[in-house]
Amino acid sequence: MRDTVVSLNVNKVGLEKLAHVLLCDVLHKDVLYSGEMHNWKKVVEADFSDNNLEEIDEAVRLLPNIECLVLNNNKISALNNLTPLPHLIRLSLSSNRFVEAEDLHTKVGQIVHIDLSQNNISSLRGFSKLYSLESLDLTSNQVLDTPEITHLCTLPCLENLILMGNPVAIIVDYRVKVLEHFGNRAGEICLDNEKPSQKELDTVAVLQAIRIVKEGRTPTFGPDSPLFPHNS
Repeated sequence: MRDTVVSLNVNKVGLEKLAHVLLCDVLHKDVLYSGEMHNWKKVVEADFSDNNLEEIDEAVRLLPNIECLVLNNNKISALNNLTPLPHLIRLSLSSNRFVEAEDLHTKVGQIVHIDLSQNNISSLRGFSKLYSLESLDLTSNQVLDTPEITHLCTLPCLENLILMGNPVAIIVDYRVKVLEHFGNRAGEICLDNEKPSQKELDTVAVLQAIRIVKEGRTPTFGPDSPLFPHNS
């Protein structure tokens, strides 16, 4: 089975350790002594949602070619043991127990899509070096204000950002204030599943010009500026 299974789904069975599944045929479930013979070599996606997992234990290393890992609705509060998974690009941890997400680039540096919705994260600092990240879902967390966006605005690949359900989302002109942090890339950001309107982009441009003047610099306006891509 280890050499043929491509997709693994284990849901709603009260699972407490990944090892209980990934080493189900091994008496002593010790990953350190299991060796490559126990690797699930062809599994590229695995879903362990709706269980009682409190951690991502070492057994996850037995999925060396995993690309998509779903662990929604568990009791996980930290990212562990994911560094040895070089192909992992999609990670979903919705409805877990994350309060902080620190130094994620040291744990999932190659991640492209990450879902941490329905947690209690307030600081975005830990996302600031995820340079491959394209999509970030933080629906219903505890992000309080727009300055936190400064930790995301230098991510070159980020295109989809979801912050609805956070305290920050009820701030007056929330969308414009978030988009302003992305500068010339504001028009590329899909915020809360909605691309910026031209009115929002124009407002962002004005706010940026005001800020530049306050900094003692001279704003430049021109039809070629990526900040002003009027819809045709």
